[in-house]
This record gives sequence, structure tokens and C-alpha cells, in this order.
Amino acid sequence: MKKNQHRYIILIAIVLLVIGSIFYLANSGKNSLAESKAVSMLKTAYPEFGSYPNDNLPPQSIRTEKGMNGWYVAFVQEGSGRPIIGAKCFFVSNDESIRAIGEFNPSIEDIDFSIKTCAAKPVNNQELTSDECVAKGGEVINTLNGEGPGKTCTSQEAFLGTVTGLRCPCICCRK
Repeated sequence: MKKNQHRYIILIAIVLLVIGSIFYLANSGKNSLAESKAVSMLKTAYPEFGSYPNDNLPPQSIRTEKGMNGWYVAFVQEGSGRPIIGAKCFFVSNDESIRAIGEFNPSIEDIDFSIKTCAAKPVNNQELTSDECVAKGGEVINTLNGEGPGKTCTSQEAFLGTVTGLRCPCICCRK
């Protein structure tokens, strides 16, 4: 009789595990915002981006990147002599709130930018933990501070790296 009890307990555990997995998979996408919905919301809130993307001269494109709690979206004005003329970056959270991150107005040597910070990607970008940032004499800056456009480092030389392991899109800047 004890052998049968053990089998029933194992069978019940397996059934509960399967049911739990099905429930998780069925509900995991419900709090997630679709990329197309995030772009559509921004085009509604900012009508000047209604014609993006297009192949007119100069071309205009949309870049997106999935974040933990929503979508990073950049409306990019591309150039012919320069890779990028400018960009405006936003974050659309899963609760459908929109935050402006900032504008990217590149200098001649800037080739690409980060959608998360709306700033030039440094040539020697390294990932740091918050403790490593502080140890290098830097401070952690949340580029999505929720109080308007995010902050960036005062100069390219002050940028020490991207901070990982935090829920924000954070950078490390020399104090």
C-alpha cells in the first residue's frame, strides 16, 4: 500500500507542475506591451512622427528595443553624409505610460547611439556593476529619471560605462 501512496503523491506533484506551467505560460504575456502598440501610442502622442518610417530623403526610421518593463523607441532621422542626423528617444512602459528619454544630436565622430540613453555609444563601452562604478570614482545615473528627459555624462571622457544589474537603464559617469 505504501508503494501506491508514493506513486500517487508523485503523480499529483507532476500534474500540479504541468498545470502550473500551463497557467504561467497562458498569463505571462498579458502584462506585456506589444512593440507595435508602443510605436502606435507614440505616433498618436507625437503626430510629427506619423510619417515614420519612410525612404524619403533624408530617410526616417524607427528603432526599438525590448526592456524589462516596456519598450525603448527611437525615431531616427538618417543622413547621407552622416549616418544619423538626429533622434528622439522614448520609453513606453507596460502600463502604457510614455516618458521622453531625450534627443540625440550627434557630433561628426558619433556613429551610433543607445536607444536606452539617447546618447552616443562610446567606442570603449564597458559594463560595470554599481559597486565597480563607485570604485572607479563614478556615480550611477538613471537615464530614465521620470522627471523629464534623462541625464547623461557631462562629456564623452566622463563616461565610464553602462551599469548592469539594476532595473533602470543606468550609466556610470566620473564625478
